[in-house]
Amino acid sequence: MSPYAFALLCQKLRGTGILKDYRRVAVEEQVVKFLHVLGQNFHTRALGFYFQRLGETVSRHFHNVLRAMISLEGELLKQPTGSEVPLEIQTSQRFYPYFKVRDLTNTWLIFSF
Repeated sequence: MSPYAFALLCQKLRGTGILKDYRRVAVEEQVVKFLHVLGQNFHTRALGFYFQRLGETVSRHFHNVLRAMISLEGELLKQPTGSEVPLEIQTSQRFYPYFKVRDLTNTWLIFSF
């Protein structure tokens, strides 16, 4: 991620009001921890050691950024319509069953509990 894109993301997350600077932790540090967990599969214990924070603090920051990202879901994520399945998935016996679009308009779903 470029520094410019990172700065825009932090600005947008700060603008939600959900994510804010704390006394000892800026929004940028919280976002960096979030991106490390998602992109590099870091654990909270390793990040706690790296940033000299408790694992609970790292976890709290991760969940704060996650809540802010979820609030921006409509702006940041584009949901697939399901009508366009890429050719490499359509021709693959391994992946296509999971992406098959089914018409359930005249189907009754019966659940027994």
